[in-house]
Amino acid sequence: MKRLSALARIGQPAAPVALEPVDVGMLMRECLETFVHRAAERKLMIEDGTDGSPLIGTADHALLRIIFNNLFDNAVAYSKPDGRIRIDGKREGDEIVIRVANPALDFPEDPERLFEPLFRHELSRHDAGSHLGIGLTLSREAAHSMGGDLRVDRTGEDLVFILVFPAAKR
Repeated sequence: MKRLSALARIGQPAAPVALEPVDVGMLMRECLETFVHRAAERKLMIEDGTDGSPLIGTADHALLRIIFNNLFDNAVAYSKPDGRIRIDGKREGDEIVIRVANPALDFPEDPERLFEPLFRHELSRHDAGSHLGIGLTLSREAAHSMGGDLRVDRTGEDLVFILVFPAAKR
């Protein structure tokens, strides 16, 4: 129910988000744990580049969980078998910056298309039937609703999603 409520808030400009201090590193590792088995089945290695220390951001806990789950789900679904998914999170000034990188099977020439509603690049999915093509669109909206952003970049064979949102005041 909490997840549906959080999803319902996305895209509703008048709907308030519940911004509060969140240990982003802990939440990120908790969400990642649910994908370890699927990653192992695909012979994917997961590399956690965080140092395990608290990483406190100002976010809506439920929305942040949705974003992480979507990014990790996509990383596992889009990665080349025997690839490596790299997760990194750190404070950069007044922002928390999370990077999720994976070697993509293939991706559109313009990676920004991945944020288009219902865009699905079928060739890159081994389990295309289980994805609706709206997860990244909703995740970006959720990031914006928390005063942050979600963008994508290409680095060699890697697709890199970069989530940025406010750090908690010190």
